Amino acid sequence: MWDFVMLIMLIILLGVIAILIWWHKRKINECITKKYEYQNIITKYKQLTIIESEKLLKKELDFESKLLEKELDFESQLLKKDQAFESANVSMAIAQKYIQELNALLAKNKLEIDTLKRTIISVMHIARSHPNIITDNSNQFVISPCKYGNFKLDIFDIHVSRSMLFYGEWMDDEISLIGKLVGAGDVVFDVGANIGTHTIPFAKFVGPHGKVLSFEPHPNIVKTLMYNVRLNALDNVEIIPKVVCESNDYHFNVNLEDSEVLKGNQAGISFVGGEKSYGNIPSTCLDQFTHLSPRLLKFDVEQMQINVLKGARKLITDLRPIIYMENHEKQYSAALLREMFNLQYDCYWHLVPAFNPDNYLKLKQDIWSGKGHCINMLCLPTEKNIHLSGLIKIESEEEWITDRINIDFSEDSPQDFLQFRIPVESIKGLEFV
Repeated sequence: MWDFVMLIMLIILLGVIAILIWWHKRKINECITKKYEYQNIITKYKQLTIIESEKLLKKELDFESKLLEKELDFESQLLKKDQAFESANVSMAIAQKYIQELNALLAKNKLEIDTLKRTIISVMHIARSHPNIITDNSNQFVISPCKYGNFKLDIFDIHVSRSMLFYGEWMDDEISLIGKLVGAGDVVFDVGANIGTHTIPFAKFVGPHGKVLSFEPHPNIVKTLMYNVRLNALDNVEIIPKVVCESNDYHFNVNLEDSEVLKGNQAGISFVGGEKSYGNIPSTCLDQFTHLSPRLLKFDVEQMQINVLKGARKLITDLRPIIYMENHEKQYSAALLREMFNLQYDCYWHLVPAFNPDNYLKLKQDIWSGKGHCINMLCLPTEKNIHLSGLIKIESEEEWITDRINIDFSEDSPQDFLQFRIPVESIKGLEFV
């Protein structure tokens, strides 16, 4: 009896094993079938991906081709324009015409413009002696080869364009210093870009994988800025034609009767209302651009530095960029330094003479008579604990540059500011920034 029970149990066990083997084989076959199905799906997906990639590549090639055609068309149009320009030998009769117009301005506005007259005559002389300089049909602008590319320049501008015409550069010690602080792939904000004297080299420093945001609100100047960016074929520059301040809700007017404008200093305008204006110019603040993670902020904003900083507190607090800004007016300096110290930055004086004896065009004459200069600050996050030699570190918010340098900024001072020039090669520690 026991043997019979054992036989029955053995038969049942064998049956169970057979069922398990059958079930296992079935699952294996199902897995193999699914594997082949997945392989077929992957093969079809790869084929589709290849087709889509080819389509995408074709689209990119078509886009690049169209872009190249546009660039070539632009270059062709520019060349035709250049060929249609007057020759470089600008006649002195045109200079006389300018002087007559300036005399009319003098009679109307009762402004002293002898300096502007001398500038026009000087520019005519430069244009006659440099065959690479060409003028446009308005006889107000010239295109001139400069250190960092070709620039369209306004001969009525007695500061920036005048320097670019005579020397092929403007405040190049500023650019050389910043060139040591940024590199390929970086993002730079040029706030107060003017005609692009700094934007153009910045764009070349950061390269095609970097980016320059160039802020310039003046309607006339921004047209020249846009032209200069196109002229130098730079596609890593974005121009923002707005006033940078503490809010993006404000609007400003350009006062065309501002004395600085009428004296030929286009960069020295103030943003206040006037009877004659271009209308509303919108504002923006740098906190709107935090997502771009700038490495360096450069400000040249005519006493609006505090406004710019107030609108950039989040960006500065979160990203801790290098800041290079003008601090040219003693009456605004303490408030500006207080703001920088509150933001936990170390600040250094950087006095830049307008005349560089090693200028690009090798002109040895100082057209500023030793007095042209700009007082700037290089500001570094305190937590980086960087110590620079060659620049003077600012110790308190009440400090002014004359407290540390024996320099006299009065108009009748016999000092030549060139003696205070600090070549970038003499500044040590920049490699650690």
